[in-house]
Amino acid sequence: MACADIVIPRTQIPVWCNKQNVGSSIIMHPLPFRDDENWIGVACCFTFVAHDDPTSLGERGSPATGLFECLFGGFLFPIPIYFRKDLITIGLEHLCLRFFTRGSFWFDNGTNTEFRARVYNPPGLHIEVKNCGYRWIFKDK
Repeated sequence: MACADIVIPRTQIPVWCNKQNVGSSIIMHPLPFRDDENWIGVACCFTFVAHDDPTSLGERGSPATGLFECLFGGFLFPIPIYFRKDLITIGLEHLCLRFFTRGSFWFDNGTNTEFRARVYNPPGLHIEVKNCGYRWIFKDK
């Protein structure tokens, strides 16, 4: 499975991401193009903000992991995001983006599937997912 990940400071999901939802999940509708030869994959993204939480110190050096939960036929696709106070800015929103190739998908009779973003909180931080979205990607014709 080929994919690419990026995390950057940004407050909003890009405009070209034409399916968006407030919160951490969105239903994806694969029909009518799931058999389209020009369909090459999907870009999924979410925005999140880190809040300082000194009450949850935990072990030092134990990073949190960000997780895209894309439920395609029961498969989960994780993205490791290491949260440390020196790597992200408290109170600043960030955008996490992943591209999934067509080969990453398995649709059960074309039914809808769910994209869900979940982030596990690291010691000393509370991560809040603000919104999420996706866009089906096609080859130029």
